[in-house]
Amino acid sequence: MVNNQPQQLKILVVIALTLNEADGQGAYSISLIRQLSKTYRLLVITGGKLPDVIPEQVEIFNILPEIDNFLRLKNIFYSIYLSWRIFTLIGRRNIFLVLSLMDYPYSIVAYIIAKFLNRPLVLSAVGTYSLLPFNNWIDGRLHGLILKKAKKVVCISHFTETMLRQKIALDNTVVVNPGVDVKKFETTEKNISQLSGESIKIVSIGAIKKRKGLHITIPAVAAVARQYPLKYYIIGNDSNKKYINELKTIVTDSRLGSVVEFLGSLPEREMIDYLQSADLFLLTPINTRDNVEGFGLVYLEAGACGKPVIGSRNCGAEDAIIDGETGILVPQNDIVATTEAILRIVGDHDLAYKLGQNGLNRAKQMTWLNQSRQYVNIFENI
Repeated sequence: MVNNQPQQLKILVVIALTLNEADGQGAYSISLIRQLSKTYRLLVITGGKLPDVIPEQVEIFNILPEIDNFLRLKNIFYSIYLSWRIFTLIGRRNIFLVLSLMDYPYSIVAYIIAKFLNRPLVLSAVGTYSLLPFNNWIDGRLHGLILKKAKKVVCISHFTETMLRQKIALDNTVVVNPGVDVKKFETTEKNISQLSGESIKIVSIGAIKKRKGLHITIPAVAAVARQYPLKYYIIGNDSNKKYINELKTIVTDSRLGSVVEFLGSLPEREMIDYLQSADLFLLTPINTRDNVEGFGLVYLEAGACGKPVIGSRNCGAEDAIIDGETGILVPQNDIVATTEAILRIVGDHDLAYKLGQNGLNRAKQMTWLNQSRQYVNIFENI
């Protein structure tokens, strides 16, 4: 049963990799923190850039290594020192639970703090970072120990849960998908994909790295461009220059110089504008060993804009996309299937509209408010 005592008096310690909303992990963390702060008082331990607005019930200790140096926490002596420092900062307040929104090695600090406080530990499993530690014997042993000691391991997708359980036998996992802030996208009937017959706009959003599968989508777009006038906008961190150069070579060889634009990272408002004006959202991730797409929040964001989406099977996108209802799922590394999916949508106005409308309806069901209630239910029943 859910405890009916005044929950706002309960205090959660939350460990977060980053609260920078320009980063996918940061956006996930701050969105969940904002919702949980309506139920609990939060003591958030993080590092790096902070959001402009901090909820009233949130107290932030910005003392963890910034995102580029987070592997320092693999040094167990440093993690113990940092945990003791955090323990002295938060004092002996009436802590209810310790939650880590990032996997190993942040889970080391979360585990030590939970032991100091003698409180339950809940861990998040976000995909790649849940799996990579098992590639190192020492990291894998410690990571596995902490996972087993946690009261609950909250996986962001069924795919992440399956992959994690292939690495280690766990009986404490549960799946809670991320949510989406539908109001941020201000979608109206006229925004839902209509495919006017003019130049088609296709958008991809995500850090530009091989795992995102852009070397598959660009040739697919090239095939579609032989039949339809279109523009393809690729938005995301472009610091991986080697991969960027590979993609630009594909663009040149495919004679797509006037079709494909690499826009780099954009402010959130500009990114939303591109989504709002798009006819189709396209991103077909691939699994490269344990580097996987854990969920794919951007599919929900595109849905919140009323856009049909195309994603990959055998990754977290299978939780984000309902195949045939909100979008189309294609096999990984399959240029032909990706081309056919694009042609199917751009060639059928009714289908494009239906997928966009269904995507919007699903986004409205998967708000952060609704998803955070699942976290609260987990916490209250530990």
